[in-house]
Amino acid sequence: KKQMVNCALLIKEAGWDGVEVMAGVGGILNRFMSKATNNRTDKYGGNLKNRMRLTVETIEAVREAVGPDFLITCRWSPVEYVTG
Repeated sequence: KKQMVNCALLIKEAGWDGVEVMAGVGGILNRFMSKATNNRTDKYGGNLKNRMRLTVETIEAVREAVGPDFLITCRWSPVEYVTG
């Protein structure tokens, strides 16, 4: 989370209008959201709401850091082409 927040702050400082949180294509956020790869039994595993928790927390942390007027988008892959 901290690294994504730091990157978003650098992008804002560089003069960009927004940032995209990458939550797809096998990245860590995608792995947390995927039922096929997330076998956790804590608050980050199990049902979809729990599996999405890290992504939501990350976006919330980025929003808090960059402020309300900075565009944040999130890319994720709803189709994984894997069993599970």
